Amino acid sequence: MSRSPANTPGARIIEDYTDVSGIKFPTKRRIFARQSDGSFSIDPLVVSIDLSNIRLS
Repeated sequence: MSRSPANTPGARIIEDYTDVSGIKFPTKRRIFARQSDGSFSIDPLVVSIDLSNIRLS
């Protein structure tokens, strides 16, 4: 379990990996607020990060 800057427990979901020069990178990261029982739902979405065009040099 992680905590967001507002000190709210969060569930981090990392998915949709892509291969770049033999290294796997997740292209989607989501953080959802956890409920008091430790579960989470997809609403509210606290953080959404999408990566594309990953290149290594």
